[in-house]
Amino acid sequence: MAEQNNQILLETKDLQKHFPIKDFFGRKKQAVKAVDGITFQIRKGETFGLVGESGCGKSVTSLSIMQLLQRPQGQIVDGEIRLNLGNGKCYDITKTPTERMQNLRGLTGAQAAEAVLRYNGVSGVRIEYVSGKLTDHFDPRSNVIRLSSAVYSSTSVASIGVAAHEAGHAVQYAIGYAPIKLRAAIIPLTQFGSMAAMPLLILGLILNTSTLVTIGIAAFGLSTLFQLVTLPVEFDASHRAIQILGNTGILYGDEIRDTRKVLSAAAMTYVAAAAASILSLLRLLILFGGRRNRD
Repeated sequence: MAEQNNQILLETKDLQKHFPIKDFFGRKKQAVKAVDGITFQIRKGETFGLVGESGCGKSVTSLSIMQLLQRPQGQIVDGEIRLNLGNGKCYDITKTPTERMQNLRGLTGAQAAEAVLRYNGVSGVRIEYVSGKLTDHFDPRSNVIRLSSAVYSSTSVASIGVAAHEAGHAVQYAIGYAPIKLRAAIIPLTQFGSMAAMPLLILGLILNTSTLVTIGIAAFGLSTLFQLVTLPVEFDASHRAIQILGNTGILYGDEIRDTRKVLSAAAMTYVAAAAASILSLLRLLILFGGRRNRD
């Protein structure tokens, strides 16, 4: 038992964190030594306090341990920060990649979604696990955020971004964001349009009735309208997610940049879908519009 209590969980050795000061031309002149040679150990079961006067480097030390200071802002110029997780797993945090640090901090997608809701003062929204891949969504009827297995319990930057994005939709409903209310209102019409458009067009051609063709094109147009309304909804949810993840300190620096890339790539799929729908609508108008003129 004594040996277990003496187990060192976290150790810093001669940690030095410097912030460069540059001149007008961007050349490094000198450096502020925010942390200059701190050494300490934290053992299992031990309560550790880091005290000192204002500006002595307490916060910088803590943020350095968690790798939450961006490299452009400051550099660990020397020393080690060793984290012992047991079972022979020991990491030198100064050399651990950002992706691995995300795992070490341990924030899951579900926790990130909860944090976004809490930040916006939104209550009464449940966060549930749902099976399958790419099944993440917010259900406004049940007031539930459903996260897939790849997101719910994952600690990756991408998973946190996706979860925060879905929480952004819940926030949109809570504050009455106009585009999402419009999208919800036209969903029944869109469902009718997507099912009825092609049958109406085909029936109109068979019966040689321009009225049915026109109704079919209009029904398809409802689907295009839905795609267009979806664009501001998705971009706004991503913007809210990025902003809140940064403001709350859930993600930092390169993590924010990587999350923005993931969400931007996802948003572009909606742009592509809208573009494809517009082109298909134009094709129908050209094909059948010309036919009506000939008739």
